Amino acid sequence: MPLGRAPAQVTVPPENDRLAAALESNNRNDGTGCLETGEESLIVRSHIQTLEDVRHIVVAERSGMPMRVGDVAEVRIGALTRYGALSADGEGETVEGLALSLRGTNAGQVVKAVQAKLGQLEAGLPPGARIRVLYDRGKLVTVSVRGPNAP
Repeated sequence: MPLGRAPAQVTVPPENDRLAAALESNNRNDGTGCLETGEESLIVRSHIQTLEDVRHIVVAERSGMPMRVGDVAEVRIGALTRYGALSADGEGETVEGLALSLRGTNAGQVVKAVQAKLGQLEAGLPPGARIRVLYDRGKLVTVSVRGPNAP
């Protein structure tokens, strides 16, 4: 889950209650983010993926013709209030990602899976961007499982 990036939201200033109701009923799980249930975190995803998806939501029907959100309102990318920023080594802003393992999972396997995924992600980064691991539990896991003199 990245931290430190500028949050964004789709903005459709509702002109009336019918428009607001159409948007709500077509995207019941619109509050994307994490839902924590006990020891698990579930990712909540929206049905709506693009601005075009929002524009095509039917608000009403007139003479058999659908009236869509895009016909009656401006649909645009807006911005959420930003509550913080993250920097590293005093060199401007950065993005932080955290990898968490659930209790009872094999920590060594989780560390290896995260390292493999980081390699895949780094290959797709734009020029000048890089992944830097700030804290790697791999050594701690090895020492905890095999003892302090383990290779």
